[in-house]
Amino acid sequence: MISSFFTPPRFDDSDKTYTASQLWRILVLMAGTTILYLIIWLALVPEFTSRIVLALPLFPLYVWLFYLIKKGNIKLASIALVAGIWFVLFFASLFSGGVLAPGYSGFLVTILAAAIFMGRDSAVRIAWISVFVGALFVFLERAGLTPLANEFTDSTTMWIAQAIYFFVASSLLHMATQRISNALQTAQHEIEQRSRTEVQLRTLSRAGGKCARCDV
Repeated sequence: MISSFFTPPRFDDSDKTYTASQLWRILVLMAGTTILYLIIWLALVPEFTSRIVLALPLFPLYVWLFYLIKKGNIKLASIALVAGIWFVLFFASLFSGGVLAPGYSGFLVTILAAAIFMGRDSAVRIAWISVFVGALFVFLERAGLTPLANEFTDSTTMWIAQAIYFFVASSLLHMATQRISNALQTAQHEIEQRSRTEVQLRTLSRAGGKCARCDV
């Protein structure tokens, strides 16, 4: 049971299987780091225990994403991963101090995930949306419509959050380099295959030419 949980599904399409594997691994990492985050938070900053409710929506999201991947809905799972985590971080930041909240830095993780699983254009859009949302947070803070960050955040909570983001971001970057490496290997293989085909065609052409001269 436990081993099957850590084993991503396989499909007839190799590209689909590869993307599903990457999504599965990043979800396992996120689920694990979220649990670790909550445990460390409760241990080090018990005065902010009530704030963990903002992270609880992540768990039903993870369950749904695992289900989507198992069913082969990779595109929907990719969109839901980025959008779901982005909205959780949005509301966590909105009620915890805006751009100075631990959650706002987590938007970087959603941008990286969008770049890997949805493409460059989607990542750029998520980046712009995050920037505008940050400007909105600043406006709301200056208007006195949102709580100040120091009411819910201190150096410990920021350190915990940043540590989690570091690990998730590094894993996403590793996946990106894997994709680049695989693409380069595929391109190199295609070039070598094309070169072999051209050599074979030239050899056959020469052989055909010799036979024609022999007939003459």
